[in-house]
Order: sequence, then structure tokens, then C-alpha cells
Amino acid sequence: MSSRRWVLAGLLALGAATSAGAEERRVPAKKVFPYLDAYLRIPPAQRSRFTPAYVFIKTRPTALWLVEGAARTPLPVDAEGRVLRLPNAEQIERGEILVSGPDKARYSVRLEMHPLVAPAAEMDAASLSAAVSQASAAAKSLAGPLSFAAPKFSGVLFPGGAQGEVIYANGRRAALPLDKGVARFNPADHPGARVVHFAKAPQDLLID
Repeated sequence: MSSRRWVLAGLLALGAATSAGAEERRVPAKKVFPYLDAYLRIPPAQRSRFTPAYVFIKTRPTALWLVEGAARTPLPVDAEGRVLRLPNAEQIERGEILVSGPDKARYSVRLEMHPLVAPAAEMDAASLSAAVSQASAAAKSLAGPLSFAAPKFSGVLFPGGAQGEVIYANGRRAALPLDKGVARFNPADHPGARVVHFAKAPQDLLID
């Protein structure tokens, strides 16, 4: 199973229509952000190299709010459906999410893992490798008794980075393989790698 499709969390198909063609739904925060509470319980030192991302697929909401009593906090969603601000542990436990979008829309959320490395034309290979290792350990922890079914992360994908290469400590260079047209760096395949190099910075980094 691809880690890029590790979690698909369907939201409750409940809500009241607020105007013609529009609808608001209020659901528990845990329903929209599965595993986020467990991630936040991992000691910070064990999640310092990667971060989770929650991406709406199929349908992107027109607006998203965290509701705590009478207070509403907007949660921005980018053009790709990624939620740009995540609730904290207390908000996940007690809060609700208000989803606004098309009437009778079906929503799903995909959980992704991203290295805490800024996309650049040249990136430190050891930092990328550490992110993959931490994410793999965290996936087993999040899965709990189902750890045998947790995704086996092995590398990093670089969407929008075109063809890249690995530069080794001895100066040798090797082209990165492509995974469905996207450059991929598997640390285990490149012992002694020093940096990952691109002619231009990739758009994003995705642990897979």
C-alpha cells in the first residue's frame, strides 16, 4: 500500500444547508485529523525531522473553522487542499471542525508525511534520511496494535523538481530514479550520499 494513500478519513455526511448550493457540517476534530492526537503525544525529539499534513481530496472545502464553544478559528486550506494550520492537542480532544462547501459534497482527508527540510536546489542527504527514519518509527507507533500494517517509508519524493542527482562525499554523482515521473531518493540505495541536487528547487517534499 502506498504511504501517499495511507489514511482516507471520510467525514460525516451530516449538516444543514445554509443557502442554495452550499452546506455547513460540524464534525469532531478527531474525525478530520485522524492520528494527530497520537502524533502530538510522541516526544518532540522523536518527531523533530518530519511533520504530518492533512489534505482534502475529491472536494476542497470553501472554508474550514475550528470551533471551541462560541469561538471560531479559521483553518486555511491551500489550492491543493492542504490544511495549513493544525489544531493542538487540547483542540483535537475538545474541538469541532466546521466544514463549509457545496451542498451534499463528499469529503475525504489524506494523511501525508513531509520532511522538515525546506525545498531547495541542494538539500542535505543526511537530513532527508533522518526524516524518513523518524517517520517510519512514528508510523508504527501511531498504528499501535496494527503496526504490522503501517506503511514502510523508504524515501522522499520531489514533486516539481524535474530530474535530480545525488552527490556523494567522494564527489561522485548519480541520477535519481523516477517514481511515476517524480524524482525519488531512497537513503538505503545511496550510502555515502552528501547532498541531493536539482537544477531548480522542487515544489514540495513527500516521505513515501
